[in-house]
Amino acid sequence: MIDVIRGLAIVAIVAALGTMGACCSCTKQEFEDVNPAVPGTHFVRIATVSGVMAPTAIRDMVKTREKLQQAGIDAEPFAGHWKSESSAVNSICFPPVGPPFDGVLIVSYLHMTLYDCATAQPAYDIQGSTKSGGMRMDEMTSRLIRYLNRNKDG
Repeated sequence: MIDVIRGLAIVAIVAALGTMGACCSCTKQEFEDVNPAVPGTHFVRIATVSGVMAPTAIRDMVKTREKLQQAGIDAEPFAGHWKSESSAVNSICFPPVGPPFDGVLIVSYLHMTLYDCATAQPAYDIQGSTKSGGMRMDEMTSRLIRYLNRNKDG
């Protein structure tokens, strides 16, 4: 009986380690998607929100907004809680007070999506990676700024 229990325990440990190994090796692929129908220069006023209410995600969003502002982009904070990204975009794009936004930038850990308020569709979407040499928030923000400034002067 003890050998059966010992055998089941070993099987359970091996199964758990296998599952943990599979989860640890699950890394999202990096990507950068640009909607060709929406030029970056379309965005004059952008609301920035955190996609996750975790301190690190909020810090990433604040740093991203500051870098956008340093690059001359009108990126403004917008606070609130929504059930989904689509409900956030719908409520933010046309605020009851003040001028409307052209876009909503939702920032999460290693992921940013800029929604176009005219269509409520993603105009720019980028995913980084935790892999060695992978894209981090600074690189992702630089690429977003390049998109927003592309063809601005001509």
